[in-house]
Amino acid sequence: MKRSRLLRIAALSIVTLAGAIHQLPGQATPDSVSVAIERSLHDTNVVSPITGVTVPTEAVRVALATITTSSPAGRSQMSRVLVTSGAGADVVDQLIASLPELGAQPNAAHVQLTLMAFNQLVNMASPRFLVDPPAEFLALHAILVRASNVVHN
Repeated sequence: MKRSRLLRIAALSIVTLAGAIHQLPGQATPDSVSVAIERSLHDTNVVSPITGVTVPTEAVRVALATITTSSPAGRSQMSRVLVTSGAGADVVDQLIASLPELGAQPNAAHVQLTLMAFNQLVNMASPRFLVDPPAEFLALHAILVRASNVVHN
């Protein structure tokens, strides 16, 4: 259960960051934030903020493909992974639907919407899922934390 508690804490930290997402630093412009988010969406070297371990490249590719290309195969694969969370289909669909928006227009507003959908999934997920989440979930979590950090730094 320790891992579950850590995942919930990480999700809460994303919620906290999402609340202040519209307050960008004075020197950041929407264009610079967009470029930095877009750059982070193409980096396959992803370390899970929960485990501190590098996430397998294939899982990262699935998460990134769902965000950046939104191919039907990638969306389907990510949906299959996320449905194992025990969250309702509507919650999974909402998260899956928010991901291509982030990829198409990487800006603070889309980061916030995606983080809210992700947090809703975490809040609805079963303890069993949170104790031992699939690598694709860890990849998505790490990518969203990185996008949130771009907006706040």
